[in-house]
Formats: sequence, structure tokens, C-alpha cells
Amino acid sequence: GHSYACTSSRVGGLHLDLRGLARVDLHASDVSPTGWAATLGPGATWNKVLDLIRPDKWTVVHGQCLGVGVGGFLLGGGVNMVGSTTRYGVGMEQVLRYRMVTAAGEVAIVEKDNVQIISPSGKKSNLTATDPRVSHDLWFGLHGAGASFGVVTEFLYTVHPSLTYP
Repeated sequence: GHSYACTSSRVGGLHLDLRGLARVDLHASDVSPTGWAATLGPGATWNKVLDLIRPDKWTVVHGQCLGVGVGGFLLGGGVNMVGSTTRYGVGMEQVLRYRMVTAAGEVAIVEKDNVQIISPSGKKSNLTATDPRVSHDLWFGLHGAGASFGVVTEFLYTVHPSLTYP
């Protein structure tokens, strides 16, 4: 993991190697305010993201150290001291959806206003407002303190078309 606040490391904690989850896929998106998004695996590095989503055509809020993994950067808040952060905000503000595995073995699809749970048997259910995972705001927790809530296996991330100048 990676974060300025060291939220990705704990004494006695478990560290997982997620480099095998390195998907980078650019696509049109109905949920992105720009109409474009990338599906990113936590094990992809920002170098790989920028190799596949070219900076001459697209702007992606990313870490300034390109060898850092997507997951550690985003779950630590996604703060970049230089670059696209000034125009578009920090990385966590670009996340549209998290896909994570909980300690109970459930898959949680976490969006700002909705959490869908997929049980190990495949049953899907949307959580109600009284469920602690919604009422205690899992979405908010994943924005900067996310290393403690489960294993995020995928991010849906806003991609901005690069600005063109006359």
C-alpha cells in the first residue's frame, strides 16, 4: 500500500500483493460527469495507467510517483502535490464506484448513494439506510481511510478529455 498518512500499514496487519489485479480499461460511462471512465485494478501502477490512457488525449488524476499502485494511492486519499489535482481535485474525488470484498466474503459495490452486496452464493441485495455499512457511510470511509474496510478489487474512475487550445 501507499499513502502519505500511512493508513495502509498497521502493526500486526495483513498485507496483500494485488499486482495481479492490474486491469486498465478506458470506456464511455453514463455515471461519469465527463462521459468517460476507466476501470482500474488496485495493482495497476500509474505508469501502466498512463501508458494505456495517453496523457496527450486524456487527463487522469494520478500519483506523482508513477510506480505507485492505483489502490494504495486512491485509498489513501489520492493526494498529488503537483499536476492535475489543481484543476480536478484529488484522486478520491474521481472515484465513481468501488468493488470490494468484505471480511464476510461478500462483494460490495459501493457508490455514493448505494451499496449493493453480492453474497458468496451470488444473491444480490441493496442495503437499506439502517444497515451500518450505509448509515456509517462506507463511501466516505473509502475516501482516504479505505485500507481498513475490505479489499478493494476495482475502481471506476473519472477520466477527463485533455483540454485543447487553439
